[in-house]
Amino acid sequence: MKVSPSSASHPCTVTVFPPLQVAQTTVAQNTSAVYSCEAGYRLVGNATRLCLTKVAALDGIEPTCEFIYCPALSAISPLSVTVSDLTYLSNGSATYTCVTGYSLSGSSTRSCQADGTWSGSEPACSIVTCPALSTTNPLAVSAPAITYNSNATYYCDTGFSLSGSQSRTCQANGTWSGSPPTCGMFFLHLFGHV
Repeated sequence: MKVSPSSASHPCTVTVFPPLQVAQTTVAQNTSAVYSCEAGYRLVGNATRLCLTKVAALDGIEPTCEFIYCPALSAISPLSVTVSDLTYLSNGSATYTCVTGYSLSGSSTRSCQADGTWSGSEPACSIVTCPALSTTNPLAVSAPAITYNSNATYYCDTGFSLSGSQSRTCQANGTWSGSPPTCGMFFLHLFGHV
């Protein structure tokens, strides 16, 4: 096929449909059309196509756009994660929680971003700690640990009797169960013989 001399100066016309984008819809001969994708999509194929001098047409094959997916997330107990979607375009999000007795440090949510990464960083879980317990004589307490599910044991000095529960447990909300017992005088009744 013979090309007419006038076709040598004709530019290439580029027509694309979203999500595919092109920098210029008219490209001069011997220069390149530059392709890209809308946010949330990844370009598949060559990002440039040359406008050929002799035929006023672009070389190669038009690229395409595909969804950008964020990587799947997993968590190790006591942390757990629930993911709504793995794409930016679907507003993919991840929600983190801790098992009972642990509190979350950091953001509880992350979002799938346009570049295929998750926003922020994975939070952490730390075991709930209850406040240290103190008593005054004659009441005493033994609490080897003050973390979730730990027990505190109360006792009275010799000569006193315990009134109330002898033990309390560190709860998931960071408070001790129940209330501290009290110590009362222990009375001995001695009956003499007449």
